[in-house]
Amino acid sequence: MKRWWLSPFYVVCYTGHGVSAHYRTRGGEWRGGIAATPHKYMVSAARKGINEWRTQQPVNLSLTNRLDFAGQPVPADPPNTFWRYAMFKIFRKNCCGLDVHKTWIYACVGITDENGRAEYKQARFSSFSKGLRELAEWLAKCGCKDVCMESSGKCWLPVFNILEKTCWVTLAHPKYTKPQKGNKTDRKDAKWICDLFMCNMIRPSFIPPPDIRHLRDLMRYRFKLTCCLTGEKNRAQNCLAVSNLKLDDVFSDVFGKSALSITKYIMEHPGEQFDVAPFVDGRCKSPIEEIQAAVDGSISREQAAKLREILKHINELEAHKKNIEAEILRLAEPYTELLKLIRTVPGCSSGPMTAIAIIS
Repeated sequence: MKRWWLSPFYVVCYTGHGVSAHYRTRGGEWRGGIAATPHKYMVSAARKGINEWRTQQPVNLSLTNRLDFAGQPVPADPPNTFWRYAMFKIFRKNCCGLDVHKTWIYACVGITDENGRAEYKQARFSSFSKGLRELAEWLAKCGCKDVCMESSGKCWLPVFNILEKTCWVTLAHPKYTKPQKGNKTDRKDAKWICDLFMCNMIRPSFIPPPDIRHLRDLMRYRFKLTCCLTGEKNRAQNCLAVSNLKLDDVFSDVFGKSALSITKYIMEHPGEQFDVAPFVDGRCKSPIEEIQAAVDGSISREQAAKLREILKHINELEAHKKNIEAEILRLAEPYTELLKLIRTVPGCSSGPMTAIAIIS
């Protein structure tokens, strides 16, 4: 007599030929004799000195018997078969899996009846706004409120913006929705996501509300502008270093008022000797003689042209950054009290942008 110990996390089969055990990983994959996909199982039969692979009939978890395993021993009497399949518990009776692409969106709705049988409805929609509205209407006709899709670049954002008004949308990391290898199509991927979501085997990602999403997007763009500014300033310093102008040795800020005025004069009069005293602010700590020695170099015409364009670009980037920061402060007005509280933390009191970055 064969006895089975079944649970959502392990399967143990005891027969007269021995014991076979299979377990499920955190990502939902079966290890051991069962492969990582429910569509087809490759099981290893251990018989006295003989190890052979047997391919069973393709079994879909959503189409066959579904049992709610609680870890208790369940007697089984399979008809002349050495193996039996273990099914997962159904958590969502009506859900949808989306395979999102740049041009098309493949949808698969899985509806499970009282007997545990699942019926699938599949459709393809355009990624244009009209197609997304048709997708929302189709889901409403199917009575589906639970939708799952993987985060594929930025293509999921328009879909999420449309469906979040009528559905509960779950966004999953691609590592939790990785499909089986071989014979892969977009419709099968959507069905696979639907199966995993139906069995509650997908870890959802946190999606903030729309106002925080807009604030986060602008903060990320501000960060990109800051990186561009840093890159341009490094290129400007490289031009000065190539020309043997050691302004960074005598000024704490090469792009300060005194250093920048000297740099502009050098670009307008390349190779000309001049007195730096009229350009140096009285609060400068470095002596005039040391500053005069630092500018005793020669900048070529080509380097001067390059440095001139770099400084123009720096001014443009600073103007763009200033405009973005004004829009960020406008979006952060509803969180004024929270920002004040965050700025009481040591290290966050220098400016509002650090506190806004925390809440976004």
